[in-house]
Amino acid sequence: MTKLVISASKLKTYDSCPKQYEFKYIQKLPWLEHDYFDTGKNVEALLFAKIKMEEPPAPEKPYTEEEKKMAESLYKFKPLQKLIWWMSLIYQRKHFDWDRIGFTDLETDLDIIDIKTSASIWNENIVKENRFQAKMYHRFCNWKKKFHFVIVLKKSDYPCQIISLNIKDYKDLEQIEMELKTAIELKVFPKAESYRCKQCDYSTICRQI
Repeated sequence: MTKLVISASKLKTYDSCPKQYEFKYIQKLPWLEHDYFDTGKNVEALLFAKIKMEEPPAPEKPYTEEEKKMAESLYKFKPLQKLIWWMSLIYQRKHFDWDRIGFTDLETDLDIIDIKTSASIWNENIVKENRFQAKMYHRFCNWKKKFHFVIVLKKSDYPCQIISLNIKDYKDLEQIEMELKTAIELKVFPKAESYRCKQCDYSTICRQI
């Protein structure tokens, strides 16, 4: 039996829809590589290079003007500057234990900073959807660092937003991990129909079940 390695993205997928988790991670059906995944990675790489005053790594596709402007906006964002200035900075740090894995975007001795690109301002619901990532990384760092989402919006002037989380417990993280392990053991992955179904890569297959 293949060992289950849990990541924040797996937990988020399962929490959103167990059936989508089955299609993606159990049946391993093709999943579209959406442009926003590349955009996020490129913005992070451009930002880190700018902070370090280095040339950014060569991407598979040329960096777009929008990506460059988003990285520039983040670079000038004072709340982010306050977190990283005069601090040793780690980019894409890998964390793992016996069954969990994750990569932090930016990390200092005091803070974990996760960079996000978004079409709209984050509200409480979006933060809630991403809480497993925050809690997992916070636990990886032995509860000693503060966690922050830093969002750059795909608007004309690329405004930025920071959301600093006060993580108090891991009860919901532990609960969803247990539910996922049980679902895999029992091979039971029910549908969770919602407004997200229209954007799901598996919507056509799912409707036929």
